[in-house]
Amino acid sequence: MTNRIIFIVIFIVIAMVLAVILVLPGYRQLQSFQAGVELRQAELQRTKNYFADLRNISEELKENQEALLKINSALPPELSLPSFLDYLEKISAENNLIFGKIGQVRSSASGQRSHIREHHLSFSLSGSYSSFKEWLNTLEKSSRLIEITSISFSSPESREQSVDFGLGIKFYSY
Repeated sequence: MTNRIIFIVIFIVIAMVLAVILVLPGYRQLQSFQAGVELRQAELQRTKNYFADLRNISEELKENQEALLKINSALPPELSLPSFLDYLEKISAENNLIFGKIGQVRSSASGQRSHIREHHLSFSLSGSYSSFKEWLNTLEKSSRLIEITSISFSSPESREQSVDFGLGIKFYSY
């Protein structure tokens, strides 16, 4: 009977050693896979959060489309001189001024921001002083980035004649 007990004990010890040798690497591999799965799940969650944030930003942009259009009109992607001159002529007519004598447009890179182009234009307007003040007010309220760089005027010989205004302006585009 003692041989049987020794044989059983040896068998149990051998079974435990084999279990440790065979099962322990598999257990470690399982833990490694579980850690990899947790890492991938965390990465997947970060990616989901990123795309959810992008969707929210896209919705905000859609809600603020009007403001973005105003920004785009303030700084157009390219110079469209005919449409810009049409705008100046339109606000001149609205304020009872005559748009005339258009000078040459000079363009250059804008100082520190080389991707923004700066354009200079000179032209003349004819009309009353009060109409000219209204024209300036309209230009100031414009969404377009326009700076007046110079103003000159000639006084009329009589009250019935209109005042001639010479203007130099600076405007921008990408």
